[in-house]
Amino acid sequence: MKHALIITTISGFVPQFEMNDVRILQENGYTVHYASDFENPIYNIDQTQLKRDGLILHHIDIRKSPFQITKNTKAFLQLKQIIRKEQISLVHCHNPMGGVVGRLAAKASGREPYVVYTAHGFHFYEGAPKKNWLLYYTAERFLAAFTDRIITINREDYERANRFRLKEHGCVEQIPGVGVNIEKFRKKPELREIKRKELDIPPDGFHIVSVGELVENKNHAVVIEAVARLHDENIYYSICGKGPYRETLEHLIQKHHLEKQVRLLGYRNDVQDVLQSADCFAFPSKREGLGIAAIEALACEVPVIASDNRGSREYMCHTENGIVCQADKVADFMHAICRMRQSGQLRREMGEHGRRTAERFSIEATDKIMRRVEQRFNKGMVKYRLIEDGDKILVGLSGGKDSLALLELLAKRSRILKPRFTVMAVHIGMTNIPYQSDLEYLKNYAEGLGVPFVYFETSFDLSTDTRKSPCFLCSWNRRKALFTVAKEHGCTKIALGHHMDDILETLLMNITFQGAFGTMPPRLVMRKFDMTIIRPMCLVHESDLSDMARVRGYRRQIKNCPYESQSNRSDMKEVLKSLEKLNPEARYSLWGSMTNIQEDLLPDKID
Repeated sequence: MKHALIITTISGFVPQFEMNDVRILQENGYTVHYASDFENPIYNIDQTQLKRDGLILHHIDIRKSPFQITKNTKAFLQLKQIIRKEQISLVHCHNPMGGVVGRLAAKASGREPYVVYTAHGFHFYEGAPKKNWLLYYTAERFLAAFTDRIITINREDYERANRFRLKEHGCVEQIPGVGVNIEKFRKKPELREIKRKELDIPPDGFHIVSVGELVENKNHAVVIEAVARLHDENIYYSICGKGPYRETLEHLIQKHHLEKQVRLLGYRNDVQDVLQSADCFAFPSKREGLGIAAIEALACEVPVIASDNRGSREYMCHTENGIVCQADKVADFMHAICRMRQSGQLRREMGEHGRRTAERFSIEATDKIMRRVEQRFNKGMVKYRLIEDGDKILVGLSGGKDSLALLELLAKRSRILKPRFTVMAVHIGMTNIPYQSDLEYLKNYAEGLGVPFVYFETSFDLSTDTRKSPCFLCSWNRRKALFTVAKEHGCTKIALGHHMDDILETLLMNITFQGAFGTMPPRLVMRKFDMTIIRPMCLVHESDLSDMARVRGYRRQIKNCPYESQSNRSDMKEVLKSLEKLNPEARYSLWGSMTNIQEDLLPDKID
């Protein structure tokens, strides 16, 4: 029997957020142990239910504060003993101090378990206090050497973690939070009136809801101040959660005489129902790793007023699914509340958009999409023998979803033991076409994956060959630039982001316009150059890449190509769709036809 150990500083964290991971471990043959501080719960926790769910519980004297050295040292010794005694082979740490004492204990145990650390938002981030960088950044860089996998929940943390030196063959993943149960959190109109009566909210009252621990970082005070300054007795604000900042908030409520309008509801097991009573959701945190509570509100079609932080940037679309404010500006929140209050139609539209946003943060949806993409990607890589040991691969990073996905998939696979290969990225700037690339984003994206980035400029002159289309000339010159960069950097292969749809559309175009049966092969060894072109996503569907781009939150580049309308590719996309309407398996039939040419049933070539 294999044994896994989950470590958190807050004992209610696993039942609140991690039961899906527990079930996955159990389904894979693990006995799951759970170590935390069970004597000081923040969330309501039913230990009996956890035991019924198959968890083995271990109390440890861990504390959230890094300055409670005595308690955390004791927790370290307790964890070391647990890992040894229970023969733990997998350790999964959560929360900053859980990550510190858990990884140190795993290292000191002498058992060398596989160590995973989920960072629910690093305390060092752009704009964070210098002391956070000095303390937390230094600690994370040091502890990365004892870590096999770091899981981050936002892009900034992902890019930062990729610069750490992990254990040999270690890797960094980005997962959009702990996942939202979009079936549990959905709009239920029948509960609105019931919940409002329970909470004593008038039918015409404008109800704002927040969910979060009562601590300074959650910044509930800024919303209370906004409500106070609006002087509108029909605005109500309910805060779900408990924590050490409750007394401070109570004093603030009393100061502004808001006892009838602002309610501290304490910890709630029915947040999904409380949200049904809300007209909008306030999420004013100064910092967030992601912010699952806000995404849960969006899933219930409740528009969100959120502060601008690295977590909210992963899902907030200003004026589309809510309104984004500066965390320290009361006036921003006042304006946002007024705007929401004035238009029920605006709230409905934002709510509908919010639901679509939340759907991409469903763990089930994300896992399904990524599993499907990676399976087809890996199948193509193996089937067509696209990579060999010692390869140095240049990826043409245009900034579109296909090239961004290709770089991520190759970077991830490069961390696997065999075959050993390296990856670098190049963006080709065509100076005579107004394609407005966000170079900083592309550079940060590549380097965040641990991939070197190069920018190379070129151009073409239409007057040099009027027989060729602008699209052909652009493509030809980009390809020429790729060869130049590849040669300069000693690359053995060039990887292009063409997917199955691209290859089939090219096949149809060649048949229709060229009278030739040919397309873009998965592997092409160049005759004139010592270089091989590979298309690792040759078996990946474009629809899957669109889904991947959505869950990953790829940033769109601005494309203003004046020649795009001259291409026949968009027409061939429609032809392929029409064929799939006639036969859902049409794409596989077309693919198979390329290796099933029955020459004896074809006309003889006539000179």
